[in-house]
Amino acid sequence: MSKTSKSPAAVPLVALGTAEILRELGQDKCLGMYRSMLVIRQFEEQIRFLFLEGKMPGTVHQYIGQEACAVGVCAALQADDVIASTHRPHGHAIARGLPLEALMGELYGKASGCCKGKGGSMHLGDLSRGMLPAIAIVGGNLPVTAGMALAFKLRGEKRVAVSFFGDGATNEGAFHEALNAAAVYGLPALFVCENNLYGASTAYARVSKVENVADRASAYGMASAIADGMEVFAVYAAARQALQRARSGGGPTLLELKTFRLCGHSRRDPLGLPRPNPGLPARSAGRGLPGPGDGPAPRGRCGPGDPGGHTRRAAGPRTLPRSGVPGPVRFHGGAPMRMSIVEALREAIRGEMARDPRVFCIGEDISIPGGYGGAFTVTLGLEKQFPERMIDTPISEAAIFGMACGAAVMGLRPIADVQYGDFLFCAMDQVANQIAKLRYMSGGKLKVPLVIRAPVGVTGRGAQHSQNLEPFFLSCPGLKIVAPSTAYDALGLLRSAVRDDDPVIIFEHKLLYGSKGIRAESGGTDAS
Repeated sequence: MSKTSKSPAAVPLVALGTAEILRELGQDKCLGMYRSMLVIRQFEEQIRFLFLEGKMPGTVHQYIGQEACAVGVCAALQADDVIASTHRPHGHAIARGLPLEALMGELYGKASGCCKGKGGSMHLGDLSRGMLPAIAIVGGNLPVTAGMALAFKLRGEKRVAVSFFGDGATNEGAFHEALNAAAVYGLPALFVCENNLYGASTAYARVSKVENVADRASAYGMASAIADGMEVFAVYAAARQALQRARSGGGPTLLELKTFRLCGHSRRDPLGLPRPNPGLPARSAGRGLPGPGDGPAPRGRCGPGDPGGHTRRAAGPRTLPRSGVPGPVRFHGGAPMRMSIVEALREAIRGEMARDPRVFCIGEDISIPGGYGGAFTVTLGLEKQFPERMIDTPISEAAIFGMACGAAVMGLRPIADVQYGDFLFCAMDQVANQIAKLRYMSGGKLKVPLVIRAPVGVTGRGAQHSQNLEPFFLSCPGLKIVAPSTAYDALGLLRSAVRDDDPVIIFEHKLLYGSKGIRAESGGTDAS
C-alpha cells in the first residue's frame, strides 16, 4: 500500500447550531442520547457504592463527568465501526450498547461477563458489538486503532476505527507514532482526546507547553478540531464531520474534547477535582432538549452475581499446526532446489501471500524498489508481485507492531518485520501487553494471528544489534516462539506461523541466513 502523496492540512470543523442538530437527530434520538448519559451516571454511582462497601473486587476508574464525550461520539458511529478504549472504559461500553448485565458480570469476574470474566473493569469490551476490549496502558490503544483502520483501508471498507484516550496519553511515544502513521497512510481513523485537564493527579498545563492537544495534529498534517466535551450535541456534530471525512477517504482527525471528571483517578484514589459540574439538564434549559423528567426511565439489571469460569482456558493451544510443513511441493517449475534460509523465508512469504489475500507484510525498508528488501533482503522483490500488501513504515516500532495487532484483530494476517530483534524493546508494550494478551483478556473471543520476524544473534554489530532474545519472550504468556536452524525448517515454520491463530515470533539467527539446504520433492533436506 503506497503512502499518501500529501497529508491533508489541519482543517477546523464547521460548528452546527443546536436547532440544526435537533432537526437532524429528531426527538427520539435526542432522548436516547440523554438516556445513555443518565445510564452511564447511574451505573457509575452504583459501582462507586459497591466499591466503598467492599463488594467490588479490584479497582475501577470511573467516567463520572465525561458522559457527553462517549455518548456524542458513539451516537455518530455506524454499527460496523469499532472503538478502542482505555482504563476508564465503562462509559464507552455503555454508549456503544454493551448490555449492563454483561458489564457488571465482567466487573465481578463472572463467566457471563463480556470478556468471560478475564478482562475486568479495565478491559471491558466486545468486538462483536463494536468495541475492542479496552487497553489499560496509557496510549496503548492508539497504534492498535491505526491497525484496525489499516485493515479497513486494505479491504476497501467504509468503516472507521475510533480511539478514546486522555490528555495524559499525548505525552506517550505511542500517541505520536500512531498519529504520524495514520496521517502518512490516510487511514480512516478518529482519535478522540478526552482532555479532562489532569493525568492521574498532575494538571495537563504542568506537563505540556502546548495549550490545546488538537494543535499537535498540525505536526503530522492531520485534520483537527476542538469541541465542548460537556455538550453532547457539540461532541456529536464534531464527531459526525470527522467520521464523514474518514469514511470518504479524507484521512484521520484528532478531536479534542474539553471535559473533566468529577472523581479521582481511580476508586483507590480519594482525590476529587473540586469543580462545578454544569450537567446536561442545565445546559439544555430553554433549547427544547429533554430534561430529567422526560423520556423513559433507564432500565437494566446490573447487580452482582456469583463469579465463575475462572479455570477456563482463554488462550489458544501452545503448539503450531502442521499445516505449513513443506511436504512434497514444487518450486519455480518443480526442480529440486538448493535454498538458503533467506530464500526459504522469502519463498514462504511469497507462497502465503499468493495463497491467502489476508496476508501482508509491514516493516521498515521492506519494499522500496531497488532497495533493501529488509535489513537482510528477505522480502527483496516481493513488492513487484504484491505492491499493495508490502507496506513500508516509518521508523516507529510501536506503530509497526500496534498496527499489525489491530489489523490481525480485524481478520488480516500480518507479517511484521523488525530490522533487528533488539528493536523489539522499543515496542514491548505492543508486543507484551496487546499482541500477547488480547486473546486472553477477551475471554478467548479474539484471535491475534500475526507473525513477528526478528533477526537475532552476534554478528559483530555491537551489543545493541547482536542479542539473542528468546529468553525474554519465552516468559511472556500468549506468544509462541520458533527458531529455525535449516532452510527446510524456516520454510515450514514460517508457513505454519502465518496460518496460526495466535501471535508467533520467529527468531532468525543472522549467521544462518546464508546456510544452504537441499529442498527435494520428497520433503527431505540435507544441510551443507
